[in-house]
Amino acid sequence: MGAKLYSTCWDFARLGLGAVSGTNAAVFAEATVPSGGGGTCVGNLGFATGLYAHGNIGMNPTPGTTTLNGQVLRQWITASEALVTNLDITFNETNQTYTLASTGGVGNFKVTWQGALGAEIRDILGFSANLDNASSYTSTKRPKYIIVSNIANQSDVKESYEPTGRIGYAESDSGLSYSVNPDKVPLYRDWTQPFETRIGPTNAAWSAAPGVGGAPLRRKDRIGLTESVWWTWEDFYRHVRASIPFRLYSPGDAGGTMYKMLGDAAHFDPTRVSPDFDNHWSIPFRTIEIGGTYTAGLTSEGGWVNV
Repeated sequence: MGAKLYSTCWDFARLGLGAVSGTNAAVFAEATVPSGGGGTCVGNLGFATGLYAHGNIGMNPTPGTTTLNGQVLRQWITASEALVTNLDITFNETNQTYTLASTGGVGNFKVTWQGALGAEIRDILGFSANLDNASSYTSTKRPKYIIVSNIANQSDVKESYEPTGRIGYAESDSGLSYSVNPDKVPLYRDWTQPFETRIGPTNAAWSAAPGVGGAPLRRKDRIGLTESVWWTWEDFYRHVRASIPFRLYSPGDAGGTMYKMLGDAAHFDPTRVSPDFDNHWSIPFRTIEIGGTYTAGLTSEGGWVNV
């Protein structure tokens, strides 16, 4: 399959982090020491509802009018910029980092992550502390809901197939056959993400190359609370279960496909590649393909193509 980025959606209604307010949001305001340049970013960034994905994935033909598995997938960057005056957000798909900047870089601003909603947005954008006295800021850790696999390929791939049990069939004693079938049958796809390491990249490795592959396997495999790469494979499964879609793609490609885990596979159950060797693990996937492909998904014109 040759893809390495596992980018999951998130649904603010499911997260249940409360109403947006000045005490529960990413609060943008003029910097403590004003720059004098104008263009300061001001506003409360937060959402109580809505399904989003990293970058600015939208939906064609018109963003917000086509559903993904029955739910609208909204544009994260566009929706966020609309809530804060003079704010430009860019997403670097190679490094998997966000940059927050005042329009034209002419106004210093600060961001305070207030309440549970503010803390969630801080993690989604990839920051660790409040921001102040600059006109732009770039993620200081890998954003939440992103895993970069250790290698850029999958193994044991069972290409798109139709599941059994959807076709009714009967046969008479004389050999006449009868059947009924639905108009549409979903497509499944299975694979293994091999050779994931138990411990994720070090802070130094991430600082040198923020797009470095790997993630901690389990929550207990995190050395501390300040790692640059901190969201684990265990977190991935606990988040998506069989409810939340995720996108599998590679940096720089114009494609990628959305999947959801099948119910009997939506639990964290990695296996060692070699018995008794603790540093190479296989992550199993049994999924349903739930849409078409992405095109130019990280630009304001990008979107979901329903098929």
